[in-house]
Amino acid sequence: MTEVGDAGTGGPAVTALARSRVAVARPRRWRARTSRWLLYAPLILWSAATIWPFAFLALLSVRSLNDLYLHPFSLPHTWAWANYAAAWTGAHVARYALNSAIVSVGTTLLVLLTATPAAFALSRFSFRGRGLIWSFILLGMFIPALTELVPIVIIAHDLHIDNSLQGLILIYAGGGIPFAVFLIATFMRSLPVELEEVAVVDGASTWRVFREVMVPLSRPALITVATFTMLDSWAEYIIARLLITSPNRETLPLGLSGLMDQYSTQIPTYAAGVVIAITPAVAMFVFLQRYVVSGLTDGAIRA
Repeated sequence: MTEVGDAGTGGPAVTALARSRVAVARPRRWRARTSRWLLYAPLILWSAATIWPFAFLALLSVRSLNDLYLHPFSLPHTWAWANYAAAWTGAHVARYALNSAIVSVGTTLLVLLTATPAAFALSRFSFRGRGLIWSFILLGMFIPALTELVPIVIIAHDLHIDNSLQGLILIYAGGGIPFAVFLIATFMRSLPVELEEVAVVDGASTWRVFREVMVPLSRPALITVATFTMLDSWAEYIIARLLITSPNRETLPLGLSGLMDQYSTQIPTYAAGVVIAITPAVAMFVFLQRYVVSGLTDGAIRA
């Protein structure tokens, strides 16, 4: 009965076919895994090479000075968390961080408040002089920053906004607005016009369409602009070095350059100050990178 049943259902033939399929599938899976590892291996190496300097800096910031000289490439034998307290209070990193936060947040808000309405007008309305305005915006993106340093210093001195955080905010915002307008306008141009038409049919004014339709839909582009603007103003050094002369108004890049001279022998304390300076920027980019990628690619894909 068993032989008949097997013959009737083709048992041995089915078993042989299954074994042959498994034998064919194994090399395919092996090749797929090999190709996957060949693809991931360079990325893993690149990630390790990128992460290692930050890890070494973090370990350096919690070493004691003796431990650094005796065991420079091993894990800390004693964790000197007091280095952060010394950098935060004794080295005045708290004051520098506050100044940088004021400048970064102020610059970002000013850029968004000015660039978003301008981008909406340039992307949704046709008016005389529109092409000329676009030309000025593109020109502002392509002028080398080094050629602007002397005019910036002269104008800031004439307007009495040098050596002030407000002056840095205005100058940084002026440099960031062209890119912000270009990016936001490109994103808004990719949005369907039908959404605005429905809002207008419902009785919405132009300002309401901008505020309740375009701004919420453009959130990826706005977050992208805010991220780049804040990172740029947080890390900017040259303009701040030329304009800021009072120690009480120095930002983090200026303060850290001074700490290098003051704590040239206290390397762990200086490393702790650097970690404090880069942590907010790294954390912000890590949490917002999904929106940054979306803001940079969605407009191009939809267009």
